[in-house]
Amino acid sequence: MSLLVKGRGTGTEIVRVTPQSAGWKYVGFAAYRLAQQEEISLALPANEVCIVVLSGIVSVRTEGQAWLEIGERMSVFDELAPFAVYLPHAQMARVIAKTRAEIAVASAPGKDSVPARLLEPATMRRSVRGEGLNRRYVCDILPQTEPAEHLLIVEVRTPSGHSSSKRSSV
Repeated sequence: MSLLVKGRGTGTEIVRVTPQSAGWKYVGFAAYRLAQQEEISLALPANEVCIVVLSGIVSVRTEGQAWLEIGERMSVFDELAPFAVYLPHAQMARVIAKTRAEIAVASAPGKDSVPARLLEPATMRRSVRGEGLNRRYVCDILPQTEPAEHLLIVEVRTPSGHSSSKRSSV
């Protein structure tokens, strides 16, 4: 089994990795590209979900809640932390793009009811890891210190020409 998954260059769905397709037990990941005013529905009833606004501006609506026009970076390479929305299991959501946008959707099985909420960039801790050509920038979007059942979400930005891990010479 290969863990290499290539994204699609066109269409709404960029990539989707399910526990079944990866041979995993729990974690799922998908990324979507949305045209201005395009809408997608997300229904993962047995999973908790974290929707990360990679680029662009979107609104996220669930039954009874709405986070309107969230997102401020126009590229994942902007030096800004992203906006995100955490949803407990059994919550369906609609994501509507105000501008061209890309979103990531992480999921894991859930049972408890951790409240749905907006995760704002100002609350996210950012740090630098590594040195020299192994330097990378980490943003804790949904760290283990924040309420969630199983999800732990980080974003890592590795500068051009850098490696995201050290290689052992052993």
